[in-house]
Amino acid sequence: DAERALERLRARIDALLDRPGPAAAAVREGAGRLEVRAFGPTVIRAGDRVVDPPRRSRLVLQYLIAHRARPVAREVLLEAFWPGSSPAAARNSLNVAVTLLRRALRPAYGNRPVVIFRDESYRLDPDLDVWVDTEEFARLVRRGAECRRAGDHAGVVRALGAARALYRGPLFEDEPYEDWIVTMRRALAAAHLAMLTALGESLAALGARQESAEALRAVLAIEPEREDVHRRLMELHASEGRGY
Repeated sequence: DAERALERLRARIDALLDRPGPAAAAVREGAGRLEVRAFGPTVIRAGDRVVDPPRRSRLVLQYLIAHRARPVAREVLLEAFWPGSSPAAARNSLNVAVTLLRRALRPAYGNRPVVIFRDESYRLDPDLDVWVDTEEFARLVRRGAECRRAGDHAGVVRALGAARALYRGPLFEDEPYEDWIVTMRRALAAAHLAMLTALGESLAALGARQESAEALRAVLAIEPEREDVHRRLMELHASEGRGY
């Protein structure tokens, strides 16, 4: 009974935090974009402020960012971050992490409920202006694929060149051991290599052999056993009349 009463109290507190008051409405009008750099070391900016929440709060934000297409069930977060804890202890730890995350965001957004809890799930405010480098990377890669299908190699180079500039390193590089991050990191690393290969091919098609070779060598620096890339480099050098 005491635990159920505590849960009801927490639900009321979350509801109050989710209810924008006059101060929140005022901040809503002028609040800046939430920008998350997920490639390489994590960088979080809220408007013109760098946000540095405690590690566990940052991990919760990273999870919500990485899965922001839909609300994340509370039980999913509990299992991801506190699998060995009792249900009560895990819920308490999650509540603390979210409270500290909201506190870290408050200087930029006031009382605006940036992190919303509703129907037993968490999500970022869908009305918040959010920019994430991994999402922009995916958009540019899709654009590059569209241009390639259309035979527009210049469009491929523009899109994939911009995607390449976004890739500063592995996903959430400062969190090397979180299982869910490792899985997503591998998928994005594979997309990065495929993007470099496609960029190299389109550069070659445009006659930019030196730039093409540089993109292909970047692939080999990561996967030196790629025979297809070695072969393409040899063809590029042969076309220039010099050895590999």
